[in-house]
Amino acid sequence: MSDSIVIELQQQASDGNCPVDELLRKALIVSTKLQISDFKELIDNELTGYQSTAEVPEYRVICASIKAINPVTGQKMPLHFESAQDEERFSSFPARQSVADIQNLTDGDKSTLHCPLTPQEKQCLMRQMTTPVPFECQRLVSASSLVAILNAVRNIILKWSLRLEEQGILGEGMKFTPEEKEIAMTSQNIHIGSFQGVLGDVNESTVTQALTMSVKAGDLNSLQQKFAEAGISQEDLQELKLALETDPEPKTSSEFGPKVSAWVGSIMTKAVSGSCKLTVDTVAKLIPAAIAAYYDLPS
Repeated sequence: MSDSIVIELQQQASDGNCPVDELLRKALIVSTKLQISDFKELIDNELTGYQSTAEVPEYRVICASIKAINPVTGQKMPLHFESAQDEERFSSFPARQSVADIQNLTDGDKSTLHCPLTPQEKQCLMRQMTTPVPFECQRLVSASSLVAILNAVRNIILKWSLRLEEQGILGEGMKFTPEEKEIAMTSQNIHIGSFQGVLGDVNESTVTQALTMSVKAGDLNSLQQKFAEAGISQEDLQELKLALETDPEPKTSSEFGPKVSAWVGSIMTKAVSGSCKLTVDTVAKLIPAAIAAYYDLPS
């Protein structure tokens, strides 16, 4: 059915050149017409940004580093925190920007991006300093972390649209039949509750951190072992080995070689289709971070 809006949604979600905000607007049409309120709320938040009081999905919680700027030399220096709780508070950063803002931030070739601090955060950081005059602070995140958010959103919409088709919901143009709307109201398979693995949870964040931290630079065995523990097949691990041996060593974590990049894409595809034990969110964060650790690059 070439004029099905659900099929069009699948095609755009599969097209890496389609902007994620454009994809979300089409998904908003579908969720509104089918009255799938929980997905409509998710899409609204992704389009407009998450309010300061709203809880963000796990795929939007990213690692950040806080640097103090020497006013004389301009040198960026790590900020030492008084407590582990304060350090965790600032190093775990909920990205609340709209998808369009994230797309704008990731345009260009920068590997590290500056995410502004709120006035309240700046005051808190100043209280951490022992210098006579508090230094200005910046919050820095890797561009790959923000790209992972866009990829996670794209894959959620793709998997959701595939489930709509599985339930017999396709639409004709932008219209849905009463039967399709009835299925949407009664089927739990297309609601947020059935996507918790894709949206992520606290346990997966812990798993991802533990896996990436235990990969040693230049140690292929440690990389393969951790991926195997995460559920990646031996066949896929062998393909990764060949890709790593063939590709030149990258200069940044956002510029892996062509064969390694293709391998990462194949694992992401398997996660979307359900043939990989890991969820899309975990794959999006684990794979690039672990490979960056192998290359001894900041993730």
